[in-house]
Amino acid sequence: MLKLINIKRNEPFIEANYIPEASEEIGYIKIDVQSRKITESVLTSYDKTLKMYQGHARSTLLKLADIDNLPERYSVAWY
Repeated sequence: MLKLINIKRNEPFIEANYIPEASEEIGYIKIDVQSRKITESVLTSYDKTLKMYQGHARSTLLKLADIDNLPERYSVAWY
């Protein structure tokens, strides 16, 4: 599970803080929507080896980038 908070879109970027699992740690990701590349990030300790949470944050933000009424918070679950 992943929580995205403080989601903001400032063309051509979309950015958010993310919280993995039920942790207290907060990561950050900023993506250029046109190139789909991460331009800035702060990893959590959960991402030091696989970057799984950062990857889910990236793919979710790219999906949210097309929504007109962008939510400020969004939860992501997978299994």
